[in-house]
Amino acid sequence: SGRHALAHALEELGYLLEKDDLNQVFVRFKEVAEKKGELGALDLEALLSDELRVQTADGYVLTSLRLSSASGSSPTAAVEIAGGDDLKMTGEASGDGPVDALMKAIDAAVGTAGTLLEYSVGSVTSGKDALGEARVVCEIGRRTFSGQGVSTDVLEASAIAYLRAVNASRHAEEREHAALGGV
Repeated sequence: SGRHALAHALEELGYLLEKDDLNQVFVRFKEVAEKKGELGALDLEALLSDELRVQTADGYVLTSLRLSSASGSSPTAAVEIAGGDDLKMTGEASGDGPVDALMKAIDAAVGTAGTLLEYSVGSVTSGKDALGEARVVCEIGRRTFSGQGVSTDVLEASAIAYLRAVNASRHAEEREHAALGGV
């Protein structure tokens, strides 16, 4: 089966996964394989790393995005984000570029106000169907947070990275709140 082949390929790369972890990675593997076709070792490692990062950080998850960008007009973005307890949030915004529009749409959906300090996009693999990786460093609430995302679509990877930085800011805020005794 495809799941068995994935487990074998990951074992050859030195990764032994529990059944639940393998199932989670397999879902993402199928999504990317449908877009990209064949996945190589670097693709598998990037997916594995990205999925493990997702599993260790609960919080908001990007469920959909829509972008519109054309010469001579401001790019617009609309996002749908899932939160806990089956909460669905949406946001729309325009920006100086598609990444700015995405960040503003995410801010509108979840009620944050982040400032992008650093942004980088690179390919994990080669070719026109390569996986892209986005990294962001943002200031949220006068503190600095980072995020990373991987996707065949670098704008989606950028949105995932920013949302992970937002999640990191929320977790820091929750820890501080708990340290103060919930006050």
